[in-house]
Amino acid sequence: MTDYVINISASAQMMIRDTGGWVEFWFHTGPQSWNNDQQYSFGANGSGSGIREFRMVRGGNWQFVDSVWIGYDQDISWTIYGSGTGFPTSTQYQHIQRSTPPQPPSLRSVTPISSSAINVVFWDGPNGGSAITARQIGWGSSSSGPTNTAFSDGNDPITGFSPGQMVYFWARTQNAIGWSGWSNRLDAITWQVPPPPTAPTFYNVTQKSVGVSFPFIVRTGNAPNLEKQFRYGKDPTGAVILGTINVDETTEYIYNLDPGQTYYFWGRSRNSVGWGSWSPAYRLDLLAGARVLVGATWKRAIPYVKSAGVWKVAEPWIKDQGVWKRTSQ
Repeated sequence: MTDYVINISASAQMMIRDTGGWVEFWFHTGPQSWNNDQQYSFGANGSGSGIREFRMVRGGNWQFVDSVWIGYDQDISWTIYGSGTGFPTSTQYQHIQRSTPPQPPSLRSVTPISSSAINVVFWDGPNGGSAITARQIGWGSSSSGPTNTAFSDGNDPITGFSPGQMVYFWARTQNAIGWSGWSNRLDAITWQVPPPPTAPTFYNVTQKSVGVSFPFIVRTGNAPNLEKQFRYGKDPTGAVILGTINVDETTEYIYNLDPGQTYYFWGRSRNSVGWGSWSPAYRLDLLAGARVLVGATWKRAIPYVKSAGVWKVAEPWIKDQGVWKRTSQ
């Protein structure tokens, strides 16, 4: 509740009291006036009340005169008419505020659209009774609050980021009264190069060939993979590469390898941002290349081991980060 008081004589005062909905008109006069049917009028909501009367009682107490409902921002006035009553005809003017700053908007989505840009969409909240005149997006690298702002229409790309950068976003709106608070927070990461694949699976390992299948991811964020490769060689450091294969199938086969040798394999993929890094080297030991004469035909020797009295085909295993794994499926 807010009271607005003006003095109209040495002992007479007028008051407009705003209760937040109803606006009341009050009058106060001293003992030099006398009891009287006092005329007054007021103007509000685009119209006038016409001449009305109330019973004025002298003596210094505030008297309630009339009230009117005010539901929107406007200027109002009321007039009390003096005619030998100890005060002059007087009018009080007052602006009544009903609008408030807008409620915070609703941040709907933050979508990476490249390695340097993220698109932000938000919806206005209630406007507080006054038309929204401006919108802003705020962002920063800390989840505690924005450090950068830009004016927006509610659906805009924000640019200037680095690949793989995590960014936090907020939004707010403004009307004639002021700015809303910041909206809910959302975050997004800009596109980046694909991560290296994990360990491949080796199929149909023989003395001179092997099928290789790396578990490449399909996309990084919204950036689909465009190209996949693996390379191989005998040097675990990758200093000497014997071949690089562009991967078109789930499993790619390599032939004419050296029997009984150890080979190393690396994988990587590319999206619109660029090539990802090569994976760690993954080791494979090919089967030995010995041959035996069976009848009149030379055939590759297949190593057997005797397990619990039973001869079984030997399977090559590798030790990967301290864990023994089968190299063939």
